Amino acid sequence: MLNSSKIYITETALQKIETEEAEFLSKINMNTILNEFKSLCKNDTIYFIDEAEVQNMAYDSNTKLCFLSLLREYSIAERYNKISSKSDDLIFNYMENRKTMPPS
Repeated sequence: MLNSSKIYITETALQKIETEEAEFLSKINMNTILNEFKSLCKNDTIYFIDEAEVQNMAYDSNTKLCFLSLLREYSIAERYNKISSKSDDLIFNYMENRKTMPPS
């Protein structure tokens, strides 16, 4: 996941944190901050779909492209993600190393 100042979390994931991480939360006395966090959160349903599923629908390419663009426009995903310089270096090195590797 890319670094972002906003955190999007589903109700299901929050419930998993409460149940699966209960022991950890109690050890570091985090139950109170979790409860305050929950009181500050806005409750809403989040939908997601893999782009490939839309691409596999029985519509012409232009219709699917327009629909995907519309979905992206209203998506809750950040438009401008921050990427650390370390990540930038790792990606650059990976791409440089791929150039020197023999074709498979």
